[in-house]
Formats: sequence, structure tokens, C-alpha cells
Amino acid sequence: MSQLLFWVLLTLFEAAILHLASIWYFPRLLGRRAARKLENFAGHVNAIGYRGLPVAGRTALTTNPDMPTAFGVYDLAEGPVRVACVTPSWNSYWSVSLYSSDTRAFYVINDLTASASEFDLVIVPRNKLYVPRGNERAVISPTRRGVIVVRMVAHDRDDAQEIARIEQVIRKTVISGKRGRSNSVAEPVANVCES
Repeated sequence: MSQLLFWVLLTLFEAAILHLASIWYFPRLLGRRAARKLENFAGHVNAIGYRGLPVAGRTALTTNPDMPTAFGVYDLAEGPVRVACVTPSWNSYWSVSLYSSDTRAFYVINDLTASASEFDLVIVPRNKLYVPRGNERAVISPTRRGVIVVRMVAHDRDDAQEIARIEQVIRKTVISGKRGRSNSVAEPVANVCES
């Protein structure tokens, strides 16, 4: 009987360790790996990278080939990070999503929920107080680092004018940190972050 109890307790202990690893460690590991790739894609932290719509022969960074998407990694080590946002002036889906380093989506704003056509998201560390001014929205990040994703829908990916308008809006998304260094979305680049 004591041997059976030993194996039951050992199995429960191993199950508890695996459970904790799966809900705590693995999301953080995946978040760090994804952030490292996106940081390389954007060039550095507190920057956004964009390479245009996926085309034949190039690996897509997103699951929807009709949704131009820009990615960036923010770091609050030096204080709040400001993301200047511009919504499209025509009827098209647009969103900015913020993800913590453990892959949780903690903030999303889109063209329907934005109260102004131009505004700033100010990402703030959770232990700091920030009072928004003007067209600012303060967002408390649960982690020091995280991922920013900017998306828009291309209704007709073969319409060069529509794609140009979308890319113009995406490029107006600018990130700046405490030092005042800012980075707008670069021109689309090919063959970046193919792995």
C-alpha cells in the first residue's frame, strides 16, 4: 500500500510541475522568442517594422494575406513609451493591439473604438502613474516589455492605390521613448525575418 501511495504522490507532484510549467513558463518562453524575432524584424526595440503584403515566395508573418500588418517590441525600462496612432479616413478596419511578454493581449483599440482620428497611446509601467493629456490614452502594461501589432484590411490587394493609402496610414504609426528617440514605420523590406 505504501508503494502505491508513493507512486500516486509522485504522479501528482509531476502533474503539478507540468501544469505550472505550461501555464507560467511556456508562454513567457514563447513570448521572449517571438519578441526577439520581431525586434530583429523592426531593427530595435521601440520601433515598428513593416514589409508590405505577403507575396508568393516570401514567408508571411501573419495568417491573413489581405491584412497589412506592422510589428514592434516596446521596452519600458526607461519609462513610458508613446505610440502615435492615425486611423484611416475611409471605411476600413484598423487596429493596434498590445501584448505582454507572456503573450497575453491586454489592450486593443480599433477604428470603431478610437475617439479621435489621431491620438497617442502612452504605454506605462504598472508601478508608474501617468495622467493623460489631450488626445492621449494611458495604457498600463503588465510587463516591462511587450509587442505592438498594427493591422489594416486591404479590401482589394490588387488595387495599388488602396495599398498605398493603407501603407501611408501604417507608416504614420510612430513610437517614441523617454529619450525622445522616435521611429516611424520604415519602407516595406523584403527577405527580413524569414526564419
